[in-house]
Amino acid sequence: SNYLEVQRLAAKAELIDISNGLETSRLIKDQEELRRMRKACSIASRVADEIPSFLRKGMKEYEAAAELDYRMTRMGASGAAFGTNASFGPSSAEPHHGAEDIALKEGDTTLFDFGCKVEGYCSDITRTFFFGEPKDWQKRMYQVVTEAQQAALSVIRAGANGKDVDSAARTVIDASEFKGLMVHSTGHGLGLSVHDGGRMAPNHDFPLKAGMVLTVEPGVYIRGQGGVRIEDDVLITEDGYEMLTDADKKMKVIQ
Repeated sequence: SNYLEVQRLAAKAELIDISNGLETSRLIKDQEELRRMRKACSIASRVADEIPSFLRKGMKEYEAAAELDYRMTRMGASGAAFGTNASFGPSSAEPHHGAEDIALKEGDTTLFDFGCKVEGYCSDITRTFFFGEPKDWQKRMYQVVTEAQQAALSVIRAGANGKDVDSAARTVIDASEFKGLMVHSTGHGLGLSVHDGGRMAPNHDFPLKAGMVLTVEPGVYIRGQGGVRIEDDVLITEDGYEMLTDADKKMKVIQ
């Protein structure tokens, strides 16, 4: 391997693992990095706002995912930041579902998790819509996730800890009928990779610093029925945050 070759050539040198330092340095973005990320987030936001205009009954998940990828590229992205997730009905209860040969039908929850790259830097956004009039439990789920994200955002600022952001979101969810149904962390670092170091999770010490870009993405999932997730990208500032994704996130019913 490369490591063994370096070790052989530098037999008398002491090799020190600096991977943690490199990861930490990537967390703080400079102005050029932020320029690229703002553009990537703007593209993803504009495409998210267009989703209701192209969904139609019988459309397959993979068709919707391809449409998202095409629209991001058309707007100036170099490509998708990761495999686009377009989930219909029960598939929306699988946080990392992807996109399959599943047709959209009346009453489905539709969840879209996607992002793009601009000059090497990523965006990552999730929006959830209802195709046809939602049931009461779907409406309540959307409201709880909205409130959980607002609770998380209210904690975010330089000097806060990621585990406290996660706790704020999880407390809202666990006070509702959906207790225990958030099965992932509240967010993660974003940059050259879609998971670019650090995560906001229970019992995970992660001090927030100005210049970090993070996702904030609480979600609730009922297996076999559906799920709701709302995800945005934020830049940490000394006194709070700057919202980088600005797609509409009011509950939408697509008729």
